[in-house]
Amino acid sequence: MFLVGTGLGDPGLISVRAAQLLKRSEIVFCFSWMKDELAPFVQPGAVEVASPLLMGGQYCGQNPDDYSGELQQRVRQTNDALAQLKTRVQTAVAEGQTVAFADNGDPTIFSPWAGCRTCLRNFGRS
Repeated sequence: MFLVGTGLGDPGLISVRAAQLLKRSEIVFCFSWMKDELAPFVQPGAVEVASPLLMGGQYCGQNPDDYSGELQQRVRQTNDALAQLKTRVQTAVAEGQTVAFADNGDPTIFSPWAGCRTCLRNFGRS
């Protein structure tokens, strides 16, 4: 499982290593704005668009009971989206598939995936 940066907002700046990782990944998760940018670098059908609820990760793994009203519902929906993603990743890894999470720039710092890092840490394990 890999967290892959695809260049600083320009797909032409992708590193050779990032392009190689994306090409060999059977599943590449990204957010909707990245789907078309990734097409030249991935296997056909490999891209899966992640729920926009996971962007930023601020509610990932939070307790819905700590919130009220609409925010409580958003936390529940975010946790459901995270659970679905986790199940999808665990299944793929168990089947021996290579999984990548892609974003432009440095995905460990300035990416929506950065907020989910703690939640993603154990995705490959059951």
